[in-house]
Amino acid sequence: MNQPEPIMTVYAQPCELPAVDAAVVSYLSLIEATVPDTAVRAHVMSKLRSLQQRYQALLQPTHNSRQPANLIPLRVTAYELMAFGTAVLGYRRMLEVAVPPEEYMEVMAHLHRFQQRYVDALPSSSTLHDLV
Repeated sequence: MNQPEPIMTVYAQPCELPAVDAAVVSYLSLIEATVPDTAVRAHVMSKLRSLQQRYQALLQPTHNSRQPANLIPLRVTAYELMAFGTAVLGYRRMLEVAVPPEEYMEVMAHLHRFQQRYVDALPSSSTLHDLV
């Protein structure tokens, strides 16, 4: 029997969500078009689509966040975040060659803030060491 993946909460600002979505959508299109159909590809795509479903409602202009500093909680799994990290790397490379530097810098700043907020919330390595 498969155990459900643990869910964690990460926080995004509303202005970061379009960049998150662009990275996911672009990377899904890229791997669908260029990567052979394997179980690994299917797994990564599944995790990205699952993540996409989790934030889709938050992209709606009618979404009203009552969180401090406009931070919106987003419930995700560690595997979804790992797939997203890979998507950001691929998306970053696509942006480097396809868009003006100003647009590249703006999008990457949004993605970096979103990812950094997650990294900053992780327990320190000494805390992780104590758990082992």
